[in-house]
Amino acid sequence: MGTLFVFWVPLALMWLIMGIEQPALNAVMARLPEATRNLAAFEIAFALALVIESPILQMLSAATALINGPRSYRRLTRFMGGWAILLSSVHFLISRPGVFAFVTGRLLAAPPELIEPARSVFVWLVPFAALVGFRRLWQGALIRAGHTGRVGWTMVVRLVLTLGGLALGMALRAAGVPWAPEGHLLAVMSLMAGVAGGAAAALVAHRGPIRAWYATSNATDEEWSLPRLLAFYLPLSLTSIMFLASRPLLAFGMNRSVLPVLSLAAWPSVQGYLFLYSSIALSYQEAVVAKTAENEASLPVLRRFVLILGAVLSGIYILVVIGGGLPLWFTSVAGLAPDLATLAVTGATIVLVLPAVMTARSYLSGILVAHHITRPLAIAVALNVTVLFALVYLLPQMTDLVGVRVAGFSFVVANVVQVSALAVARRR
Repeated sequence: MGTLFVFWVPLALMWLIMGIEQPALNAVMARLPEATRNLAAFEIAFALALVIESPILQMLSAATALINGPRSYRRLTRFMGGWAILLSSVHFLISRPGVFAFVTGRLLAAPPELIEPARSVFVWLVPFAALVGFRRLWQGALIRAGHTGRVGWTMVVRLVLTLGGLALGMALRAAGVPWAPEGHLLAVMSLMAGVAGGAAAALVAHRGPIRAWYATSNATDEEWSLPRLLAFYLPLSLTSIMFLASRPLLAFGMNRSVLPVLSLAAWPSVQGYLFLYSSIALSYQEAVVAKTAENEASLPVLRRFVLILGAVLSGIYILVVIGGGLPLWFTSVAGLAPDLATLAVTGATIVLVLPAVMTARSYLSGILVAHHITRPLAIAVALNVTVLFALVYLLPQMTDLVGVRVAGFSFVVANVVQVSALAVARRR
């Protein structure tokens, strides 16, 4: 347990830093002029960018599971390069004014006044997928080599640059500089500075350790054929694609519910707060992949650890809800106006079971990936998205629920269905 804890903590730090980043961006936008418009526009653009990026999010797990030497590393690097070209091209195409207006206005039913500010954010995010994909590949190589501490430091670089950009922008606005960016632009510019810096840090950090590991590892290195690699990776990538599709689907549901603009502005803060917990839970997947691949006898320890982790995360979340800490968080930390804070408290209360659900998902997914069994993951997340779409489509028609209630309830039910499917697959 102690060895596993030391191995896992830097991975938790990596995900926690990403969890801190979103509330920080939201908090800055909430404190600048036109906060509601900027928060809602950023959510639309970032949700769409995450969907485009989603195929390469599992590069972290793939690298951890597959890299055994220089041949497999080179194959994955070329594989990632192909994804980078494809996804960046798709992002650029969608960023064109007519295409973006059709996708957000017609397909996602976004309010017209949000389309242009959302597009200005989306344009800045064109290199987002490529940078994140290569960073996760290099971080996966570090995890496979056992150097999880370096993974944490690469994310510290990202967080420092993101927060530094936000602080600089706030200082420029306080000084009355006329060219200081608006809230939504300041957020995306700071985010991209952090993403680029994190990728550069991962590139530098992984080179020495991975070469040293090559020299001492007894693992059998092989260069997977492209068909075999696709058979492993595509079902795995579908889990991220369909999972991140939940954000625009939730936006679609909120757009058709009561108080759509206020709900769109409040929901990012709900997801940001939830991600502080679920990020720690999600970090456990790579630890499970690495330790299972290293030694099958680790399974009992991995199982005990996930029970403790899920109980701790759920306990903290429930205590905050019962103790009345959510209003303080959303007003004082997130900086939301009273009407937005009230909606955010409602949404965050509805999703209080998700830290435990996400922890279970990480453990079950990690076991399957470590054994190169990825198809059940795609089936489980397909069920998630199917249930989610059904709920966000039907609830606004059948009820008069406020948008954040529609989003929160739908998100919880869909994730419970996904974890149930993974549990069945694990037993089989």
